[in-house]
Amino acid sequence: MKKTKKVSLMIQLLILTLIMGLMVVPPQEIMAQTNITIVMDGEPLRFTEATGRPFIDENNRTLVPFRITLESFGAQVHWDGQNRIATARKNGTTVQVPIGQPFIMVDGERVPNDTQAVIAEDGRTYLPIRKVLEAFGGVVHWQASSQTIFVASPPPPGSEIFPEEIPPEPIEPELPDEEEDASISQRLTVSLEENITLIRDPALFTLYAFMNYTGYEEENNPAGFHPVRKAILKDLQAMDLQLTEPRYYRQKGLPYSKYISALSEMDNRLRYKEPRRIQALLPELAELDQRLQEFSEQADILTLYEKYREEYLQAIAMYHPEMYEFLAQYTQFLRVSPREVPEFYFVVNLQESYWRGYFLVENYGPLENASIMVLGPSDQMNHRLVAHEYLHSILTPIHADLAEEIESLSHMMRKVPQGSQARNAVYDTWFTIFDESMIRALDSWFVNTNQKTIIQQEMEAGFILTEYFHHRFKEDWETYSGSLEDFIREMIQDLQ
Repeated sequence: MKKTKKVSLMIQLLILTLIMGLMVVPPQEIMAQTNITIVMDGEPLRFTEATGRPFIDENNRTLVPFRITLESFGAQVHWDGQNRIATARKNGTTVQVPIGQPFIMVDGERVPNDTQAVIAEDGRTYLPIRKVLEAFGGVVHWQASSQTIFVASPPPPGSEIFPEEIPPEPIEPELPDEEEDASISQRLTVSLEENITLIRDPALFTLYAFMNYTGYEEENNPAGFHPVRKAILKDLQAMDLQLTEPRYYRQKGLPYSKYISALSEMDNRLRYKEPRRIQALLPELAELDQRLQEFSEQADILTLYEKYREEYLQAIAMYHPEMYEFLAQYTQFLRVSPREVPEFYFVVNLQESYWRGYFLVENYGPLENASIMVLGPSDQMNHRLVAHEYLHSILTPIHADLAEEIESLSHMMRKVPQGSQARNAVYDTWFTIFDESMIRALDSWFVNTNQKTIIQQEMEAGFILTEYFHHRFKEDWETYSGSLEDFIREMIQDLQ
């Protein structure tokens, strides 16, 4: 299976590799070049020759320039040149970092460290980023594939702490050797934690704020909209917005999935990358980017985005860390190796309908065509929905490679009942019904629920191959010696 390539959120920065020996390190001795980015609360830190640049020391730990990093983190900083101690204070916590010592001091208590702070020849001080920022309650996540360090500041005192980015370690996670006793499930869990990046996404926030304001009212929960969805809509309605088309969503009469497709064609400034392509693919939404620009400016959308930051982080918190071990079961079941685990961003969208989700494979424009999983709100971790969207990341690319063979079964489309869920505008193609049937056959595999009832419900909903796929995986997959793609191809041939 092709491994998804995760794209860096921002520009890559030159870093330096430290050769330790003396505690005063000449710049010319730390020039092994690697690209690294540090993203602090969603914003990249911009390092220059004047500020100093991060580098990785001989202990494989990232050291960062003291002043710019800690001030960006919101700390007050002080340098004691006589005693060679860097001090930072934030939210009542004091961290002291003595140069050349394998420890830091947190509120007067010694905390061991597996590396040490240094002073470069130009006089700049460099500190170990993980140990220092975690002492303040921050979170550091190293994403090896994009050479990016994500840092999340702790919320203000008294609020629940949960980061935008989830940390395994700020170094490359060490997977157990094949000879060791660590199970494949444990190694897959590590890979999933490394490859899934939890974020908030301002582009998606803006799109759904616009959709809701202009008439998007779909909701699966009989109790109504999520409280945050209602609150954002109320905030928008209280503004004096003078939009060109204030009922845009309602007047267009298109399904929400069309808007997701349109967003995927935009960059992170919400402008279409290829306007001519949109005219061909989605002519009815050709001006959506202009409407979003107008809406974003009038609504001061970024201020609104930050207003509900904590609510979004708390929604994400439901999925960490349980999600990784849970998804490892599906990964192992489908025989996906740790090196083949797909990489993607994970977003909870509180402005969406309850229990709705989708997965975009390598084509989400605002994140440079990365893959992204988006889940609507839920009062607790929605295991089946998580599994369903994750299975798209594994199975849908395989199905795309087998599209011609799948299309050979399109005569079965006539068996899909008119008026069923599978016949609505979101699903109504044979490829999609085939894809959804297989995923719905498997998404409850490791969920504590009545699978027989679920399979029957999916069949009644028009996903007519669900029962067949469930039976074949249950009876034949465990003893099948070929690849997953070969197994799917064989099922297609048996259906012909």
